[in-house]
Amino acid sequence: MNNTGGGSVYAKDALNLTLGGVLVNDQGVVRSDGTMDLKAAGLANTNGSVTSAGTGVLNFNGAVANQGGQVVSDAQLTLTSGSLDNSQRGRIAGNGVVLSTGAFNNQQSGSLSSTGAMRLTAGQVDNSAAGRIASA
Repeated sequence: MNNTGGGSVYAKDALNLTLGGVLVNDQGVVRSDGTMDLKAAGLANTNGSVTSAGTGVLNFNGAVANQGGQVVSDAQLTLTSGSLDNSQRGRIAGNGVVLSTGAFNNQQSGSLSSTGAMRLTAGQVDNSAAGRIASA
C-alpha cells in the first residue's frame, strides 16, 4: 500500500489493516483515534507518522524503516518486526511498550520510550550517537 507524500489513512474509531505487502508511509500519516491493529510484510515510514489514541498492535514480518518517523500510541504499544531502523530522530513511544525485533538500530538520536513498563527483545541493539531508550 502506498501512502506517501502527505497521504493519510484515518479512523475515528478502531483501525484494523492487514496487508500482504509493505506499507509505504514515507511522509504519510496513518492515524486512529481508537485502537490500531496493523499487519503487513514491512513498514517504510521515513518522516512518516503511525499513531493511535488506543492500544496499538503492529506486526511486520520483515523490516521496519522509521528514520525520522514516529510510531506512537497514547496507550500500550506492541511492535513486532524482523528488523527495525529507528535512526535519524526516529521515535517509538507508548504508555507501556513491548518491542520484539531482530537487529534494532536506534542510533543518531533515535528514541524508544515508554511512560509505563517496557520490554525490549532484540537480536542486536545499536544505541550509539545519542540514541535514547527510556522507561518510566
